Amino acid sequence: ALGAEVSRVILRQALLVFGLGLSIVEAAPFGLF
Repeated sequence: ALGAEVSRVILRQALLVFGLGLSIVEAAPFGLF
């Protein structure tokens, strides 16, 4: 129902943020910062 849809959106956002943070952590040793 509505709760499942909301939790799916939240999960997608959490995975997106997690993936972004992971890519930043992977790129950091290569002199990106």
